[in-house]
Amino acid sequence: MKPEEKYFIGQACFPAAHIFISSLSAAGDYSIEMSVRNTGDELCTLQYVPGEGRVEINKREKSAVIPLGAKYTSKKPLSLRRDLYEDLFGSLGQVFKQIDSIRVKGAVQLQAAKTVDKVSLVKSLDPRNLYLPEINISFDDRYYQSSMRSKNDPLMISDVPSIKIDFNTATGLIWRRSRLFINKREYSAARGEFSQVVVKPTSDTATFDVDYAMFLLLTPVNQKLPFGEHYMLFEAENAYGGIFSKEVFTRVVTMPTQIVGKTMVNPNPFNPERGSAHIQYQLSMPANIDVMVFRVDGSLALKKNMAAGEEGGKKGYNNVLWDGRLEGGSMAPNGIYLGAVIDRDENRMLDKFRITVFR
Repeated sequence: MKPEEKYFIGQACFPAAHIFISSLSAAGDYSIEMSVRNTGDELCTLQYVPGEGRVEINKREKSAVIPLGAKYTSKKPLSLRRDLYEDLFGSLGQVFKQIDSIRVKGAVQLQAAKTVDKVSLVKSLDPRNLYLPEINISFDDRYYQSSMRSKNDPLMISDVPSIKIDFNTATGLIWRRSRLFINKREYSAARGEFSQVVVKPTSDTATFDVDYAMFLLLTPVNQKLPFGEHYMLFEAENAYGGIFSKEVFTRVVTMPTQIVGKTMVNPNPFNPERGSAHIQYQLSMPANIDVMVFRVDGSLALKKNMAAGEEGGKKGYNNVLWDGRLEGGSMAPNGIYLGAVIDRDENRMLDKFRITVFR
């Protein structure tokens, strides 16, 4: 391939289209420049370049440089698919109308380049190939089974659940928007309101199509769900206008905090001159926790306060360290000590343990 500059031009202009589809092969640096018009008939420029990084925006010139996310340096054709409406609106805040021209510069070839609108694209698909993803939702690792639940038979959940949503797509679609409604509150992936988002492309080569997506929402302790029924709805929209959703009926049941299993101390016995003792336990839900250690005569040797959601008070495994110092700062003498993990809000002991200091 030799360096070249090509123009793809319609009779007067390309018709309004959302999706630009082509196969791309490249030997070096290149750029794809699209002159598009907004609804005010103003000319805007979208320039696509290889590599990664942030979109460079010049709102005065109505132009944006958009990295494609990878550098194509292969003669083997790779799929290129861009949602022009989303690129223009997402970068410049302009509403897409039509394409004036597409210019390709550098050692690159575009094959079978075409533009389609989402309605035509959906109509052109064989219904047998239009795969609807199955959306899975789980609460604290318990999957919600729609066939077994309804408004009259909701799933019982905690007031600070870990909500995980995942789905697969056999067709490899470009996902435009994903959001979760809990009652009237919206959590949007675009605004970064999920605790974690994992997206897997359809192949190992550079692509803009998504094969798998996972969204995780860890309910903040300060935003506990109130007792009672809650309606939830997850929606995902692809670039072709298809909206896939799943509704969930739940009921929050306030359960007392519990220790799962037994509290462990390691090492035990422990030598404060060689390191700290690890007091480890697993909480069923976040809670304000006190870890207390007593001498055999009942006097207090240690008291540590942990806030809900932080180490020592978070849901799941917690690890609290004791360096062997007493409340006054002196080193604890050799001997057997008794400990307790206490729910501070309910003033209730969750578990007890024994720890031995030996030098």
